[in-house]
Amino acid sequence: MQSPVIIEATLPQPFTFRVRVGTVSASSRLEVSVDRPTEPIWFQDFKPGPGAGPWKQVVYMPQWGIYQNIYDQEFAIPIPICRRQIRLDNTVGDWMTITEIGLQLADGRVFSLRVNSRWGESNRVLRFDPSNPAGAFQSDVAIDRQWLWDKYVQPWVQLKEAGVGVMVGEWGAYNQTPHDVTLRWMEDCLKNWQQAGLGWALWNFRGSFGVLDSGRADVQYEDFRGHKLDRQMLELLQRY
Repeated sequence: MQSPVIIEATLPQPFTFRVRVGTVSASSRLEVSVDRPTEPIWFQDFKPGPGAGPWKQVVYMPQWGIYQNIYDQEFAIPIPICRRQIRLDNTVGDWMTITEIGLQLADGRVFSLRVNSRWGESNRVLRFDPSNPAGAFQSDVAIDRQWLWDKYVQPWVQLKEAGVGVMVGEWGAYNQTPHDVTLRWMEDCLKNWQQAGLGWALWNFRGSFGVLDSGRADVQYEDFRGHKLDRQMLELLQRY
């Protein structure tokens, strides 16, 4: 939240806008405005410190003499109508992170979007359309296989072409990531590395990232020599 989150939407009936605050550094003010960016309809001040508070974890940074506490706190803001856009902005103080945003419509439908914070990157404008079969929240940039290639593979291909040995030393997805999402992301990565001619090593073979005993709650495991085998993940890896 060093740049505003803007959601373009047309919602003629009352709805609830939800936002979950993650970490707050030093102090911040979070504002929500609708259609008129300079006229917030809601704001909340944050001032992390020692001891008990609205935060879940106290984090003191002695090198800067400030607190960067973890809040994990959700706010629900009722909004009567939106003709053009919802704007979420950190207007005062240092930085903060948002971990989730969502809308609950008048008909009871709930839409939410997990937010992956990246330091130094501006937030993209989102479009909200609950009727879109591709997903209610869309932006002009899709974080897909091509995005992975451009951002994380192409620079290493250039180095490889210059004669430097390159391989993916370790990679994987933690067991709290949904299994179907994990497999689709893994296949995008594997296709890119195959295209680039890069070898790879999975972290890990057995454990929370691996094909054995990963502890995922959404996998139909196969018994294999006293271990729980994720057959889908194994066969995906074998194809590449």
